[in-house]
Amino acid sequence: MIRFSVDTNVLFYAIDAGDPERQQVALRLASDLLLAETVLTQQVVGEYLSLARKVPARTRPAFLAQAQALTGALPLVATQPHLLFEALEVATAHRLQYWDALILAVCASAGVTHLLSEDMQDGMVVGGVTVRNPFSAEGQAELATLIGR
Repeated sequence: MIRFSVDTNVLFYAIDAGDPERQQVALRLASDLLLAETVLTQQVVGEYLSLARKVPARTRPAFLAQAQALTGALPLVATQPHLLFEALEVATAHRLQYWDALILAVCASAGVTHLLSEDMQDGMVVGGVTVRNPFSAEGQAELATLIGR
């Protein structure tokens, strides 16, 4: 079974009009992922909500509405205490930022097979989770096949 999750940057691009090309990709991807087996991690939702403090006040309602829609439509995977320590091992072994390693550890524990992120090495596999950059041509082609577009 193929199961997806997304990093904060993918969610952010769906609402960020400052990069229309990435926004198009992120919006299409959001629609596709609602129809696929997809989960959100608690950390990614928290990071996304933290970004709400930094967006202009006029765009904040749309930003928060998107977060509520996504968390209402997709299962949310909590960070279990043991994963906090497992992430440190992942970060050390793969030379990752701790918070990226935590997302990967939570995804692996939830049976996620593909994490969509442009912040980590495209194609990297950690704990059975393959990182894909949904904004690269190769990543888009693979995702179209996996999602069945």
